[in-house]
Amino acid sequence: MDTDAIANATPNGAGTAHGKPPVVGLAGWEVEERRQRGEGETGAQSITKSVGAILRENIFTLFNALNLAIAIMLFAVGAYSNMLFFGIILLNVIIGIAQELKAKKLVDELAILNQPHAIVLRDGVETKIPASHIVKDDILVLDSGQQICNDAVVVSGTLEANESLLTGESDSVDKVAGDELFSGSSVVSGRCYARVTHVGDDNYANSLINEVRREKRVHSELLDSMNKVTRFTSWLIIPLGIALFLESTLLRHGGMYDSVVSSSAALLGMLPKGLVLLISVSLATGVIRLAKMRILVQNIYSLETLAHVDVLCLDKTGTLTDGNMTVESVVALSGADALSGTAVLSAADSDNATNALNAAGTAGSDAGTDTDTGSRNTTGVAATAAAAGKGAAALDGDLLMISYLTASDDNNATISALRSHWLGDEAAADKPIGKSGDDDDEKGSAGISDVPADAVDGGAELRTQPSADIAGQGIMLPELPDDEAPQASAASPQVRNTSQPLQASGSIAFSSKRKWGAISFADAGTVFLGAPERILGELPQEAQNLMRQGLRIIAVGYLPGQWSDEEQLPSNLQPLYLIALSDTIRTRTKETLRYFRTEGVDVKVISGDHPDTVSAVAKQAGLERWNDAVDMSTVDADAPDEVFDDLCTQYAVFARVTPKQKRLLVQALQRAGHQVAMTGDGVNDLLALREADCSIAIASGSDAARQISQVVLLDSDFTYLPHVVLEGRKVVNNVTRTAAVFFIKTIYSVLVSLFCLALNMPFPFIPIQITLVDAFIEAWPSFLTIFESSTARIRGRFLPTALRSAAPFAVAVTGIIVVTSLIAPFGALQNQTTMFVLLIATSMVAVVRSCIPFTRLRAFVCVTMALGAPAALLVLPKLFQVVAITAPMWAYIAVAFAAAMVFLLVVSLVQRAMSSR
Repeated sequence: MDTDAIANATPNGAGTAHGKPPVVGLAGWEVEERRQRGEGETGAQSITKSVGAILRENIFTLFNALNLAIAIMLFAVGAYSNMLFFGIILLNVIIGIAQELKAKKLVDELAILNQPHAIVLRDGVETKIPASHIVKDDILVLDSGQQICNDAVVVSGTLEANESLLTGESDSVDKVAGDELFSGSSVVSGRCYARVTHVGDDNYANSLINEVRREKRVHSELLDSMNKVTRFTSWLIIPLGIALFLESTLLRHGGMYDSVVSSSAALLGMLPKGLVLLISVSLATGVIRLAKMRILVQNIYSLETLAHVDVLCLDKTGTLTDGNMTVESVVALSGADALSGTAVLSAADSDNATNALNAAGTAGSDAGTDTDTGSRNTTGVAATAAAAGKGAAALDGDLLMISYLTASDDNNATISALRSHWLGDEAAADKPIGKSGDDDDEKGSAGISDVPADAVDGGAELRTQPSADIAGQGIMLPELPDDEAPQASAASPQVRNTSQPLQASGSIAFSSKRKWGAISFADAGTVFLGAPERILGELPQEAQNLMRQGLRIIAVGYLPGQWSDEEQLPSNLQPLYLIALSDTIRTRTKETLRYFRTEGVDVKVISGDHPDTVSAVAKQAGLERWNDAVDMSTVDADAPDEVFDDLCTQYAVFARVTPKQKRLLVQALQRAGHQVAMTGDGVNDLLALREADCSIAIASGSDAARQISQVVLLDSDFTYLPHVVLEGRKVVNNVTRTAAVFFIKTIYSVLVSLFCLALNMPFPFIPIQITLVDAFIEAWPSFLTIFESSTARIRGRFLPTALRSAAPFAVAVTGIIVVTSLIAPFGALQNQTTMFVLLIATSMVAVVRSCIPFTRLRAFVCVTMALGAPAALLVLPKLFQVVAITAPMWAYIAVAFAAAMVFLLVVSLVQRAMSSR
């Protein structure tokens, strides 16, 4: 297809989607030709690291570089047996790479399910393809709820776009033929055809999504803590290593071999070599376990973040509920009775009808409004019917609803429920449900389900008797006395209307700003769908009662004439129906909310729906503070921060929330020191998702929400969230528990090195002895217990907690070494053996303490550790350069060990007393 032809295509205006496309799109050979020219989509960067990145990050690290330097020096002096530690380093690297590659494979497989898709016109046929298959000049078919994956220009039709990711502003922007569409924005409502202008690296969508991920770096306490440790040890290790080496060679006149071996042992002790691997492996394992549950973790550190969350903000529709709506009742209003018997106007009578309508409108305007009822003027329908002439076909509300739903491009859950009610399940299934918001007000959704329901005009004459199923057709109406029951009206059809749908002549797409939408039909008037307060007026008490049951209320109005003014509603709009819809609470919702409550996580429900509806749903879902609700439409979005801070403290349910207010609420919670997780599924949630500490998307929601979120629930079930929390807790608790053992060696190596420098003494251990400690006391217990299900609530911060646990043992080891070195009770090798045995024994106590309370696995680890390390010394004494322990040495070891245990007991009691204050 010729590019100029696309650009010059004549816009068809409203209703384009209902007729034949104005263009045919690219042919197959044109698609292939553009792809060969490099004009195909390359897609945004993968959510997982590349294989090359995984290899680089596991191989080329500062720790590995320092260990390699030490290994090279030992090799240079021929200390080959002392190089055994480098084998452990290589094994760590291999394990880390293998685990990350396994996690990458699973996440990439799940990410395919999360990839955005696009509908394009090719050879005149609408075809759904992955967004990565788009080529330049493709014609996109854009509907409500879709993410705009490529920069494009509108060729035909109109829509409203949410550009909040680009501008930070939540207000939607109208787009007509010739306007630019920016990738990264989303369709709020309407439908259009648009020509793709940019692909690949030229496409703003790639840079946008990738930049969002970069600029919103997930805070990881584990990662930040290890970065601090790395910076500290790297700053300390080089000068200390040089000082120890020079002191040995220049002051003690030691040989090159002894100087290198002694200083290398000190440096190896300072490096918590396995801890970084431990963190990465445990996180990758958690990601793998969640992937098997169809939970996609797009940022590995978000697993840890969610474990720290103490406030969870939940959407209502699609999160607490499953989003599958059902029409519960259809209440006929006064306009439905007036409509009964109205004719479909012929073309010849159209002008007469319009004149009658104008006259009726003028009369209504002159008469004013009834001060008692506040009712709208209801003479327009009758006047139009009188002017229609004879011989026209009968018109009823059922036909109008069928025509509206057939012509509508909206594809959200509410419209689907209405289609199922009026057209049947098969017709509803023909139009897939999209998701641009969460079917709440001010959400940017494409349908009336986004509108709060809080008002019906008093003159609407809501009938409040119990509902009945009319003629088994599933249309629920009030039971009326026989003399009041309207005959064959839209409110009470005896059989479902089988007439052909009316032909649409124009439409006004639903807008979250307008809170209504409309479709005009040739010679038959205009049907309006929207918020009750816009379509009807003040909501009577009976309708409020429906909302307190958790039902969503929408209203239908009718105008016997054409309407094209997008800014205001006609003054003589006739109320037809008040429709109540229900949404099913997800199974296990009560259990899930109870779990978060017992775990100290404060749950907030944020919705755009009416306060009564949101509170009722929250109550049914089991939210403890369901009655603490606030109507955010009464709160200025530009109010001071203090206002939002107070709101977050006082309320648990927030209704009629705009996208901007969502973000402000998240920020207020963060100012109060909370870690905030936010669930969302629509374009209205994007600002809050990006602001939250952990963003969670429902897979059935919009493409944009899924693409920027850190966690995606592919089964669209928020009740899986406890699994994510538990996996995060396993990682943090296990790493914190085992990290203390690693830090013992780091702390005492630094302290002993400073002591040796001060007294011009050699470091008491050699590298092969440090390697034994690494293998049996650090690596073996840590990697066996790291996969345990330690899901207790996280208390305290990682680094302070780990250092507080490690410090007493490190001080005890340092004290043993200092005292033994100063008094030198035995010969040189005997002193070294004595100190090494005491080091092993004290470190083992630290491992045993970290394993309390014991499980079978932990007991097994402690027993094998206690037997394995001494066995290695007995079997290979020459390798580890230890000598046989004599009776005096055993006596000294016993006294020193007892003194160390007393010291540790005293410190433990002091720490416990201080923490209880």
